[in-house]
Amino acid sequence: MKTKLLSLILALSMLVPLAACSNDSGTPDDTAASGGDTAAVTGETTTADPNDRTQIKDNLPDNLNFNGTEIHVLYRGTDATSAIYTHDVGGTDNAGDPVTDAVWARNRKVEQRLGVVFKDTATNAGGLATTAEFVKQLVMAGSDEYDYIISTGNTNVTNSINAYLRDLSNAPYIDYDQPWWWTDSIDALSLDGKTYNYILGDMLVYCYLQTGVLFCNKQMYENLYGDPDALYQLVLDGKWTLDKMIELSAGTYKDVDGDGTENKGDHFGCYLGSTYIPYFYVGMDIDMYHRDDKGNMIIDIDPEAASLATEKMYRFYSESGGILQAGNANEAIEYFASGKMLFLPATFQSAISAVIRDMEHPYGLVPYPKLHEEQKDYVSLIHSSSTNISIMKSVPDTRMEAIGAALEALCAESYRTVMPLFLDSALQFKYSPDQKSGQVVNLVIAGVTKNTLDEYTAFTSNIFKNCLTMPIYGSTNFASAYAQYKDAAQNTWNTSVEAALKGSE
Repeated sequence: MKTKLLSLILALSMLVPLAACSNDSGTPDDTAASGGDTAAVTGETTTADPNDRTQIKDNLPDNLNFNGTEIHVLYRGTDATSAIYTHDVGGTDNAGDPVTDAVWARNRKVEQRLGVVFKDTATNAGGLATTAEFVKQLVMAGSDEYDYIISTGNTNVTNSINAYLRDLSNAPYIDYDQPWWWTDSIDALSLDGKTYNYILGDMLVYCYLQTGVLFCNKQMYENLYGDPDALYQLVLDGKWTLDKMIELSAGTYKDVDGDGTENKGDHFGCYLGSTYIPYFYVGMDIDMYHRDDKGNMIIDIDPEAASLATEKMYRFYSESGGILQAGNANEAIEYFASGKMLFLPATFQSAISAVIRDMEHPYGLVPYPKLHEEQKDYVSLIHSSSTNISIMKSVPDTRMEAIGAALEALCAESYRTVMPLFLDSALQFKYSPDQKSGQVVNLVIAGVTKNTLDEYTAFTSNIFKNCLTMPIYGSTNFASAYAQYKDAAQNTWNTSVEAALKGSE
């Protein structure tokens, strides 16, 4: 997914302040074809903007028509009010949210274009394991009631339903070379680097809501350190590192009530909890695995980088000061919104929460920090609770043309019409409209990715957690933990993949 978005970041970085552009026609993107048609405007000849993503065409035949075929979508949830439904599946019909309204309009446009009708059904199946079991039972019963599934990774992947799903690597009409498909993330979810049981693309706006980002209290930053633009510039210069975040967080602490002890009446630099530790480690871009020439994943966490990251995280959590020991992530959000904390590790979804929307203090968004300045890119983890697309094996081949065309059209139309609104509007709740802030958001979006070890916890003996969340439990000995879990994790992965692929034959 990172590579697919590099062209987008280059184009978006040239935008004027984002809030001022909300009424512009489309969001530029370097992947647009150069040149273009000309049109007469008030007597003048004008060349089409080569960076306008609304003009990027897909390769679906113009005369493709499925004559009223119904496309039945099964989505994880209970009703049409869930964020998954409104952002990925059905959207909202003139509800006032520009993004979810655009999802609804996208669906209607694809229906008209392809001669299909979308029918949506909620799983109503309870928790993660229950939902996965529901899908398994459908396949075992030979059900072809649903054409494709939109569910969460921690439902599908964690509960291992791969053997019950089709391989979509060669699905009809789906063109993975197009910028609306997130091939980096799709490859990360592939068991063998070749089989695509789960696919992700621009129709899954919920994935962006589940992408990690740091919130910064701009008023608190200005009171302590000066112009918040300096923080944005630090990011843009590639110098936003964990060491810098530790320094700023430690310098923020203030014993407000003067009792000489850290308590929830004080001001803090940051909250650190197990929920967001993976975002920090993925943000530090540590090599954790590679694929051999046959596509098999080999677990090989970089010992030097991982040890350094673990030591820094331990110092951040236990020694630097200024860390809020909140009971949970929701409590930390409330603390941040009350103006008592400088940084809030979170995801974009927090921006649409009532607590953040109603906060009095302006906030900014920055990526999770680098391990060191030499690190090339900022990297943003998409959480395993984000959505993906899959198709049950019991769906017959005769339905695949309509399904493949519909998915291609939905992702392409989202790329053209939904994502510009998301980038220009949905990410800007109480967000500074200056150009630097917009460029920083672009960097976060350009760096989104999946991590195989984080996603496939059950397939890897949970080596990610066991080796990389030690700092919050008082340990820094990565080498010892890695030696203990590496072989078991690799053996579990090999066995799990073999069984899943065999079951899918």
